[in-house]
Amino acid sequence: TNILSLGRPTEYHHNFDVRYNLPLSKIPALSWINSSINYDAGYDWRSSSLAAEDFGNTIQNNNSMRINTQFNLSTLYNKVPFLKNLLATKSSTRNRVPSRDRSSSQNQNNSDKSSNKLVKILAQSIFSLKNFSFSYSESNGTFLPGFMPVSQFFGMNSPLSNSAPTLGFVLGSQNDIRIPASNKNWITTNPDMNNLYTNSFSNNLNLRATVEPVSRFKIMFTASRRYTLNQNEYFRNTSTDPNNPVFESVSNSQSGNFNISFLPIKTTFVNDRADNSSILFDNFLKYRFDIAQRLNPNQNIQSGTNNYPMGYGPNSQDVMIPAFLSAYSGVKPNNQSLDNFPKIPMPNWNINFNGFTKIPWIKRSFKNVSLSHSYRSTYSVGSFVSNMSFGEQIFDLSNNYISEFQIDQVNITEQFAPLFKIDLTMKNSITSRFEYKKDRTVSLSLSNSQITEVKGYEYVLGLGYRVQGVQLLFNAGGGQQNVSSDLDLRADISIRNNKTIIRRIEEQSNQPTSGQSLITL
Repeated sequence: TNILSLGRPTEYHHNFDVRYNLPLSKIPALSWINSSINYDAGYDWRSSSLAAEDFGNTIQNNNSMRINTQFNLSTLYNKVPFLKNLLATKSSTRNRVPSRDRSSSQNQNNSDKSSNKLVKILAQSIFSLKNFSFSYSESNGTFLPGFMPVSQFFGMNSPLSNSAPTLGFVLGSQNDIRIPASNKNWITTNPDMNNLYTNSFSNNLNLRATVEPVSRFKIMFTASRRYTLNQNEYFRNTSTDPNNPVFESVSNSQSGNFNISFLPIKTTFVNDRADNSSILFDNFLKYRFDIAQRLNPNQNIQSGTNNYPMGYGPNSQDVMIPAFLSAYSGVKPNNQSLDNFPKIPMPNWNINFNGFTKIPWIKRSFKNVSLSHSYRSTYSVGSFVSNMSFGEQIFDLSNNYISEFQIDQVNITEQFAPLFKIDLTMKNSITSRFEYKKDRTVSLSLSNSQITEVKGYEYVLGLGYRVQGVQLLFNAGGGQQNVSSDLDLRADISIRNNKTIIRRIEEQSNQPTSGQSLITL
């Protein structure tokens, strides 16, 4: 039968994207701004196996929207003639002075050059922001099992009369399709259908800015935030009467992860005590009470007592995470946000300066001298899941309020990669570099009620030499050929130390668990 009817449809897929560049370049006053919007969507229909036709087919859609915008402030400054001349790296004109007047005007010229140089430096500092850009993307998806209609034109069944699914769904719409699908008998009534209905959502924000206070001194700031949430449930018929199906959502659960750029630099260089105890850990233990009072301000409990407000004990998730962020970022507990998923990303940066060769005595011996520094830090929630008891019960076994999401662990990572680095290239082709790196990872485990700190630092020393004009002989088939190329010789040695300390919250103890020293050549 299938051969005569040319088979049965088993799979359908389509996707499309729409891109639009805003015509800001056509407006002279806004030509320094570039912005684009992109929307793409996809749709899939897959048939069930012949042995399980009663469980229906599956349909899935997704969409993604991206916005990219760039502000080229250098172009904006150049639109103002005064700023264009003031911020120019080199003077375009030179005043010619007759020889008989040189001696009389020399002092005046020196004075004018000094004042102009000062004004130029101030202007470069004020208008040091050269570029700023941001990008935002958002993705959504829906997966619906148990879909009975068969795909025809454009992935729909009966597209001209009663299209199943809707046109919006095949174009990526995230409107809830469960209710119209159940009302129009699009979903199987088999109560044994056990595939999950799924919704997914994620958004991603990236910020970037370039600052150049003086020539050859560049600072790049970055910030980012990422959030993902997945929702799963069983949407099926719970009635035993096949003529009167009743569709219900069963076992609804949510899960996701979170990551945001962070700024705990205030506590980076705080050292542990000789007995491995830490003032930051002590602050964390102390800040829990302050955070608990902010969460329940109706109960006025004086500091110094052991009585926490009702529902917010010392081991409450809603208390421990803000106290952890406050202690290890150096923020006062009264100023710390109580949101476990902060909204505003903090800046990270990368600094580079290679203007030393403008100094005559350095230029005589070196081709290039550059300094660099980089800082990156993130706060992340590895995974979180919805609390099944949320809304049904008020307190958990420890008499703390039940949170909407259960979080097992949060992390703060910080890297100076490098904290300081100098690269030297000499006139005689000898290269050398020195680099110092520093990093730490601090993890709060709410399931084990402990904080794990991993700290490390590394020294790197490198030497190299470039042999120029090395003659290489190749046999290319048509004869031997000489190829001239540079040969780079390089040797690096690094010394790294790591140390891991577990700080137990209940026992208020500090225990070093591991450490290592590595020498790499």
